[in-house]
Amino acid sequence: MKKTIFFIIILLFPLFFSGCNNLLNQMTDNISELQQSYFLYENDEYNISLISGIREQDYAFDGISNEKVDYCVIMIETTEKIEIKTLTLRIDGQNFTVTPLLNPYNNNYVYDFERPLDNNSIISVSFNDHFFALENIANNLEYTYKDCLKKISKNEKISKFFINNNFNGEIFIRLIKLNDFENIFYQIVIVNSINETEQFLINPYTLEYA
Repeated sequence: MKKTIFFIIILLFPLFFSGCNNLLNQMTDNISELQQSYFLYENDEYNISLISGIREQDYAFDGISNEKVDYCVIMIETTEKIEIKTLTLRIDGQNFTVTPLLNPYNNNYVYDFERPLDNNSIISVSFNDHFFALENIANNLEYTYKDCLKKISKNEKISKFFINNNFNGEIFIRLIKLNDFENIFYQIVIVNSINETEQFLINPYTLEYA
């Protein structure tokens, strides 16, 4: 009898792992935003970030993952209100000079370059006679976004996003830096078609929830 039970368990193992992989594949196939680079410069006066990855062409939190495009967004935060008429982004020796947009609510400047970036690119920004070299703080993470999705796929909170073992929703994956912590985190947001959401913050060095 014991041999029979052991044999049945052995047979069920491949089915179990196949089911888990299927759920994980469905989640991966429905990523609507994936931030892959996070270039940063910060001091007491400036916080300059350049993030890049892929995201929906028609960006919307509607539970449906559509066609994706490359994106590359720079944001400049300052402690003092200043005017930036033009800025030059230098990527691996190539210059892009643009007029950034001012957010009137927080006085931050932003610009979307709509192009891919390499994680090992050499990035600098200059404006108002100031020069800043940015560092990719997401270049040496211990765990990838796929490791995080695998962890989340076993979390009971996401059961509402599966109907008959089929994933019903879209996933947004960002890298964020919290002011209270020195390192960055994966922020993973899941949304379905009836506006139910779940958010997870995961440490990319320990794979623990924040």
